[in-house]
Amino acid sequence: MLLADVNAMLYAHRPESPRFEEHRAWLQAARSGEESFGVSETVLASFVRLSTHDRVDRGPTPPTRCLGLQC
Repeated sequence: MLLADVNAMLYAHRPESPRFEEHRAWLQAARSGEESFGVSETVLASFVRLSTHDRVDRGPTPPTRCLGLQC
């Protein structure tokens, strides 16, 4: 089973992140691959907390976008 790391999720989420393309490709391949893929609640909570925090990154991600709720 593959488990996502919060850093890999953050890098795959933010286009300005170093190695964005590499992390995005890995995440997409992991999600669609034959091996089981999971994300722990701790990683999900950390991802939301870090990606929406204004002191962590320039221009935080709005919570609705981070949670995939944006229409």
